[in-house]
Amino acid sequence: MKIFRCNRTPSEPFGEHPGFLLYPDSAVIRDGKPFFVPAFSERWTYRVGLAWRGCRLGKTIGARFAERYYDAVSLCLFPCPDDLPDGLGAVSTSFDGAVILGDWLSLTSIDEPFKCVINGCDIDFGQDGLSLEAIIPWISRYCTLKIGDVIVSAVADVGLDYPIDSRVEASLNGRPCLDFRIK
Repeated sequence: MKIFRCNRTPSEPFGEHPGFLLYPDSAVIRDGKPFFVPAFSERWTYRVGLAWRGCRLGKTIGARFAERYYDAVSLCLFPCPDDLPDGLGAVSTSFDGAVILGDWLSLTSIDEPFKCVINGCDIDFGQDGLSLEAIIPWISRYCTLKIGDVIVSAVADVGLDYPIDSRVEASLNGRPCLDFRIK
């Protein structure tokens, strides 16, 4: 499993040469397991993203076929160390717990526009599912998409601050999908 994170916010159009970050599968926390704050940073903020689950194997996928390559949506949280020394930027995408992934929601049971509520904070992802028609062909030009891969189409430009011993709960269009503790 690979996690592709597009470098864009929900309101931003998908550009001609966008960047993406690639996270290893060892960075993922799921099933409500707690996030243990690593000791290499003193200050952390959290960013929420809209995640899509890949359901087919594909390479060089055309835009008109993109909708066949995902079958579920969820929310994910990215803990971001705010005080990393220069030269350690790769650490922010590779440490254990760099991606906290919520439960998958079937696309047949949830409609756009996507609205997230995370601990009382409202975040609007709008019609971001439409961007997958551009994102999937672009990523599949460079990497083979596999069943279970995760594509994060957008990350909200809101830095959330949670102290240790917080409980984080998030829902997507009123359906709970993320619930874990920060230890």
